[in-house]
Amino acid sequence: LPFDATQSPGYELVYTVQTLCFLMASLYYTSINTLFITFIIHVAAQFQILVQSLKCLDDHPHDEYFINCIKHHQTIIKFSKELDLVLSPLLFFFFCCS
Repeated sequence: LPFDATQSPGYELVYTVQTLCFLMASLYYTSINTLFITFIIHVAAQFQILVQSLKCLDDHPHDEYFINCIKHHQTIIKFSKELDLVLSPLLFFFFCCS
């Protein structure tokens, strides 16, 4: 270092910068994990909505309702695959770094 980090005010400066960097990294890590959890909860909620729609299938004798349920299921699966494609490398990276 270009200055003595063990003497004042260098020590305080280095300590403050390290503390701020740690807080920013913690905030970033927490935000990313929260976003991942939110995506996963969203997929689970979509499956619960689909289950409720299928329970009401007897109330709607038309084929179009069943077709909409199938399309909803396909959309959920497509979103899940895209989510897996995006999150898997990131989660692997976070796992390796922790």
